[in-house]
Amino acid sequence: MIDLTPDEVRTDKMMNLRSKLFRGFADTTRLSILYLLMEGPKSVGEIVKDMDIPQSTVSSQLSCLRDCNLIRSEKEGRKRIYRLTTPLISEILSKADELLKTSYNDIYHCVNYGG
Repeated sequence: MIDLTPDEVRTDKMMNLRSKLFRGFADTTRLSILYLLMEGPKSVGEIVKDMDIPQSTVSSQLSCLRDCNLIRSEKEGRKRIYRLTTPLISEILSKADELLKTSYNDIYHCVNYGG
């Protein structure tokens, strides 16, 4: 954990790190995986079944999320079980949902971000 002064919080370096963090949330598959893991730990097979997408896609996105330390995995018997690394991720996603409740139409109709 790092402590930042008010001036350090506004530096380009910190803004770039924030942007990088939010890119982790920006992919719909990664975001769906994170929401699934908010419900509790899951194996690759469970994630594939819940999302109904190819295992290779799930594995690729799990690897990305793990590399950025948003999730971790542990071996349990023959399976790898994935979970969020911190409850802060659930808090961020829950806060995003709260924001969507108040800004749904504006965000839905926003042409700046595509999708």
